[in-house]
Amino acid sequence: MKTFYYLFILVFVISCANPQKLVENSEYEKALNVSTRRLKKGKAKWKNLDAFEKSFRELTMQDSMYVKSLRAEGRPEVWPEIYDKAVAISKRQLKVTPVLNRLNGSDFEPVISLYPADALLEEAADNSALYYYAGALEFLETARSGNRQDARQAYNLLRRCRDYRTNFKDAPLMQQEMYEIGTTHIAIQALPTRFGQPIGYELVREVINGKKYPYREAWHVFHIDAPKNEEIDYFAQLQFHDLNIGWERESFSCCRNSEEVEVGCIEEKQWNAKDSVWVTVRVPVFETVSVEVRTYEQEKSASLQMNYNLIDAQSGETVIRRDFRGSVNWENVYSEVCGDTRALSFMCEDEGGYRQSYPNDSFLLLSAACDVRRGFYRELRRGVD
Repeated sequence: MKTFYYLFILVFVISCANPQKLVENSEYEKALNVSTRRLKKGKAKWKNLDAFEKSFRELTMQDSMYVKSLRAEGRPEVWPEIYDKAVAISKRQLKVTPVLNRLNGSDFEPVISLYPADALLEEAADNSALYYYAGALEFLETARSGNRQDARQAYNLLRRCRDYRTNFKDAPLMQQEMYEIGTTHIAIQALPTRFGQPIGYELVREVINGKKYPYREAWHVFHIDAPKNEEIDYFAQLQFHDLNIGWERESFSCCRNSEEVEVGCIEEKQWNAKDSVWVTVRVPVFETVSVEVRTYEQEKSASLQMNYNLIDAQSGETVIRRDFRGSVNWENVYSEVCGDTRALSFMCEDEGGYRQSYPNDSFLLLSAACDVRRGFYRELRRGVD
């Protein structure tokens, strides 16, 4: 049964690798690949050449008819599709070039006609660039009147245009113009708190830390306060309240443990009844040892609230209002051991460490502000157009 199975697989693989069979089954792409591979090296055979010529001609004819049908539609939007087809034709012809070069002038020289792919590529590139350029022009008027979304549409269409022709007409300059119009500028502002402006500024700096301002993310540029050379679209106002500092707390627990440990051995004479003699044996000596462990836990915490308002610079209206809560808990655990450390066990163990000074209030508040950072940036990116 296994022999029959393997024989079936072998026959199937051989038939699939037979370029003539592939042509008969209208699998022209596979037939061309197999025949090309065989004609590139080794001894050329008529059956492989025949499959090569037939599959290449059929594929070229199909592509020619496809391009012709697209042209007949007369729609500008078909040109990117024609361009892609021209690229595919060019790649296929490049792939068979080694076979044509190898068999040129021999008895096995292929009789095929190459499609004028380069000319089609040039024509399709020009018309594809024109198609996207014309599409961008439709958004130009509204974009220049201040519509950022239309400016981004125009920018993307001009980018596609320049994929085909980098310096098509004035597309580079227009794309840069749309990039600037489509950009949203947000100024981050710190509002005074009743706890004093210096600490308020420090907390804001901690929240927005990690960025070099102004910095850009996609279509958004973030500034610290309003720049002189840019028109601001939104103000992101931050104000802190409910700043809470916990007490310096310290608690401790105590455990005691005793263990019997071997401290040495002594020699004793013992009667060996089997051999009827006295023998010397070493007997271990045990001693009870004890230990006391006092484990201390230091704690201090802080929390705060940050009010976030996103204000439309033109209308002065609040677009988004949110509160963020940040908190931090500082702790330190250490132990003091009194007694014999050999009595330590998993029920009464030494935590190590040492007593530390409690962090000051400002440090903890800044750490709590840092806890707000990730949520703030996520909201800031999501909340503007």
